[in-house]
Amino acid sequence: MPDPNGSILDQLEALRGVILKSLAAVAVLVIPGFFFAPHCLKYIIKVTCPGELKLHYFTPLEPFLVQLQMGLFLGVALSSWWIFWQVAAFVAPGLYRHEKSSLLKFSLSAAVLFLGGGAFAFYFVLPMVMKFSYSFATSELQPVIGVGDFLSMATMVILGFAVSFLFPVVLVLLAKLGLVEAETLSKKRAVVITVIFIIAAFLTPPDIISQLAMAIPAWLLYEVTLIIIKYKIAPQSRKSTCEESSETSDERTVPEHAGSRRSQDKRRRIRPL
Repeated sequence: MPDPNGSILDQLEALRGVILKSLAAVAVLVIPGFFFAPHCLKYIIKVTCPGELKLHYFTPLEPFLVQLQMGLFLGVALSSWWIFWQVAAFVAPGLYRHEKSSLLKFSLSAAVLFLGGGAFAFYFVLPMVMKFSYSFATSELQPVIGVGDFLSMATMVILGFAVSFLFPVVLVLLAKLGLVEAETLSKKRAVVITVIFIIAAFLTPPDIISQLAMAIPAWLLYEVTLIIIKYKIAPQSRKSTCEESSETSDERTVPEHAGSRRSQDKRRRIRPL
């Protein structure tokens, strides 16, 4: 972990270590992910595509590139908990005592929400999008979908949902650091909801169904996060701040001779072996 009293170069070196460790975890897990990718691709097609729909490839190396892309996706998903923990460990030295105790909860919550958002997109949103697309097929109009295009769309949707589900964790962390307040978030609700729908339009395919499927859960998570910040995080932060302020004031008001007396009493109680 970086030294909070270190120079900017020490902080950059610590950040470099976090990035290298995260990339190393992804690189290690990409290898088994590459060999496991064909089985995952079959499962993805089975879950998300209608039974009559068949995928195709149009270039000789497209199956290999799809398998490589799938392996990279699995490596990122499996190493997500380690990446979140590295980020939390990097931030830890600059936090107060009560804030450090929340690091483990932050890492676990971030990993659970990240994977939960991806699972929601995989089991609910993608099948709905593919069924919606296949509903336009007729005897004269048949879909010919490339496996590369399908996997790119699936990756974009799953990662988009996974990242959007991290929104509550970010807000709670900012509230614990005292950078945002529940009252401010409540007043800016209309702006936040507008931004949520704009981001959902960029992170999802160009159809209203997937956009609403991302924006509405993100909106609900935002409202739940507001309640958590208002009734749990804010009272805890005020209590911890008061306790630390009282401890600091007590340390400042202790006279020097009292400290020397305590040290003398400690030396008297210590007996040589």
